[in-house]
Amino acid sequence: MLGDITPLRSIAPRAVANDNDTAANLTLVNCIFANNVYTTFGCGSITITSYCYYSGPPGAAGISSASDVVFRGKTVFRNNTWGALYVASPVTVSFLGALDVIGNTKGPGNEEDYRRRKLQGPSTAAAAAVRAAAMPATIARPAAVAGPVYGAGLIASGGAHLVFAGATTFRGNIGYGGCGINLEGATATSAPGSFVQFIANGANNDTDGYGSGIRAVASSVVVFGGRVLLADNWVDSGAGGAAFLQGSSLLFNDTATIRNNRVRVGATLEWGGGGAIYAEDASNVTHKGPALYADNSANNTAGGAVAMYGRFGGAECPALATARIRFAASKFVTFQANAANTGGALYLSFAEACFAGGAQFVSNAARDGPSAAAGGAVYTSTGTILKSLAC
Repeated sequence: MLGDITPLRSIAPRAVANDNDTAANLTLVNCIFANNVYTTFGCGSITITSYCYYSGPPGAAGISSASDVVFRGKTVFRNNTWGALYVASPVTVSFLGALDVIGNTKGPGNEEDYRRRKLQGPSTAAAAAVRAAAMPATIARPAAVAGPVYGAGLIASGGAHLVFAGATTFRGNIGYGGCGINLEGATATSAPGSFVQFIANGANNDTDGYGSGIRAVASSVVVFGGRVLLADNWVDSGAGGAAFLQGSSLLFNDTATIRNNRVRVGATLEWGGGGAIYAEDASNVTHKGPALYADNSANNTAGGAVAMYGRFGGAECPALATARIRFAASKFVTFQANAANTGGALYLSFAEACFAGGAQFVSNAARDGPSAAAGGAVYTSTGTILKSLAC
């Protein structure tokens, strides 16, 4: 146990690490993880190609654990380089008090440019394997789904469960996606009565980004029991200014305010968009409380507030999802002053959108971009169902 305002500052390679003891009982009280740096990796080059790989176990600069962790009192992760928290097995991490995850980074400015794309790599690697793992200059769509580079804040995979019981803030974290929470086959839940905020999280300059606040892939689940604010989050030319979902679900049980999130430049590929939320491949976005989507934008692409692709129409071979992607709201939802090239508020492809509690679309706009503007409020494509009933 660590307790009573314990500062863990400027430590490398990791401030706290439990790599092997799955039965350990870790309890931390009033802890601050600040300015720690994860550095256990090696770098080299093959001909003109530079690469990086782990020389130590995967992890994060703040805390990495193979067992359950309980945080009591107030917990702060601030300005850590290469992630704040890392778990990759079916453990539970519980924040029973307030939590601040602020200013953590992964990417340019951490190390040389060629080092910036590795996180969850092998501990050792032959030259051929390293060469195969090297990332291209621009992240392609498959890497957005299952890449090794995401998560600047809390990083969870392998059936892990993150629990938030108190006031929780993710602010100003910078990376390639999932800069607040990055889930790959994991779950995150907040308690009823809690308040969770994702504010001004963003993608590294001049790179694609995928869900700067939340990235959930591989059947991950995010459940907010209390109020939620997603505000001022952004990516450049990727997808999902605030949240990116692939085969995963996002549930709001209470009031959700989702405002001024942006895809700033527009998609460089034949997909993308979603100024606030991008979802694909049988994902679900569900509102059981009232919601406001305001002033979100997807420049030069689709879905100023929300873009949903149940069917991905790529250049090579379209893949049909096994079920329609779904947006469902049982309480009143307002879409106000959102903008995109196609679908000012909503872009829906092979999707089902259900507004059982009613909805209003006010002052949304489609603007000319790479193609002529279409669907000032809503744009529907192949196989979409839009109704004012329950799904």
